[in-house]
Amino acid sequence: METLRTVVLVLAIILILVSGFCYLKARKKLKTNKDIIKTELEKYIKIYSIILVVAIILGITAVVLNIIFDKNVATTITLDINPSIELKLDSDNRVMGINPLNDDAIWLTPNTRGKIFDEALGLIVEKLLEKETVHPGEEINVILYATGKMKTSEIKSKLVSSFNAREVRSNIIVIEKVTEEDEKFAKKNKMGVGKAAYISEIARENENINPDVLVDKSVNEIKETKERGVYCEIGYKLEGDFCLKKVSSENPIAGKVCDEGYYLYNGACYEEVSNIETNEYECPGDKKLNGTECSFVEHIEATANFKCEAGELIKREMASYKKYRDSGNPDEYVCEDRSNAKAPTLRCLLNSGHKIINGNCYNGPAPLINGGCPNGDIPVNGWCYSKDDGDQWQCPDGSIYEKSKGTYTELCPDTFKYTKATGNYSCPEGYTLNKNECTITKYEAANKKMVCPTGYTKLENGRCVNKNNSKPMIDGNVCEKENARLENNKCIIYDIIEANR
Repeated sequence: METLRTVVLVLAIILILVSGFCYLKARKKLKTNKDIIKTELEKYIKIYSIILVVAIILGITAVVLNIIFDKNVATTITLDINPSIELKLDSDNRVMGINPLNDDAIWLTPNTRGKIFDEALGLIVEKLLEKETVHPGEEINVILYATGKMKTSEIKSKLVSSFNAREVRSNIIVIEKVTEEDEKFAKKNKMGVGKAAYISEIARENENINPDVLVDKSVNEIKETKERGVYCEIGYKLEGDFCLKKVSSENPIAGKVCDEGYYLYNGACYEEVSNIETNEYECPGDKKLNGTECSFVEHIEATANFKCEAGELIKREMASYKKYRDSGNPDEYVCEDRSNAKAPTLRCLLNSGHKIINGNCYNGPAPLINGGCPNGDIPVNGWCYSKDDGDQWQCPDGSIYEKSKGTYTELCPDTFKYTKATGNYSCPEGYTLNKNECTITKYEAANKKMVCPTGYTKLENGRCVNKNNSKPMIDGNVCEKENARLENNKCIIYDIIEANR
């Protein structure tokens, strides 16, 4: 049915183009040869009219077929891994069509038309294995969104069975509801609506995360971002707490390596196996386990809503007068008013004979010599005075400021007026105010505890090795540069940066 409606629609477009060509040709005849225009024009108008009527009929037929096709679709399913695909099933759960939703999914469209859903899923998983998008023994995350006759729980069960049959562990993330905004976001970024809804949920939970940076990420990376709150910028791939981007490649050199299945630890190659999943749950860091969820308290700075009647709004720890700054809570908001502050006053050292002359301190008096003063001293009332470099400036609280010359113009902090600012702190909805801090208890899904099989030791980096089974290193290929990995007999050099939080 889908093929038929496509053929009809293409024919309609071709006929419209042909009719347009005929019309333009008739117009050209009109300009170049008016003697034959009547017969020629009548001829082309008849042809044009017939073709146009046929094109309209075909167009209507295509629309009707489209309506019939859509009515025959009983279930619509979108699957996002990356790649993202959409499947349409009829009432017998047979595949009517499979559409790639992004460029990564163009190759993931095996010939499944007319096959039952279970068989189609098997072909899709085989393709994923063939392209090494998934690997036996590893876990793959898949976002599922479905509408129509078949229950989502049944689709999920069939997905899990199809992956398990090929030794691939799967985690199916079911999206129950999508919004109009999710549909627009999915269409704009070429993805399934389920993935769009999942990204939107993450952006709501983590305001620091820009949803656009998750568009091209795999579902594995997006899930890790949701659970741990870490993410990478566009172009980088999330791996643990770090973001990796390939920058170059080079040929490896000959060197000593561990045999396949063995891991180099403290200079020896030990047999290595994968962690196994238990039925117990655990939480990272200091998060607390509550059943199958991890709880943690998020702390953010409260919003300060304070103002001053006079002066500048500051925190007490920023106060210019030290005694005031040290007398209270440094997080308290206060008003520092300098409008009536005083400047320091000149004070000479308390030695006998000091005198303030023209705003400076002078020593004296000394007698005149030959009617004058020696060494540049100045005469005052028949006596000589010499400049004293010990000028001092004093504030009302007794603080001393020393200046070698000139007039001290700064203000004395002890003469500033301080008042408590009026206002309060506030928190976003759902948070609890605690002094100047907002707190909220959040929950996230706990991870299944991963342990090493019996006889294997868990290393600091989480790998499981058998310290009773070791092998000497063998000749092989190694990479010299830092941040380089051997992949497909090539040294891939990565740019590695810390993930954003």
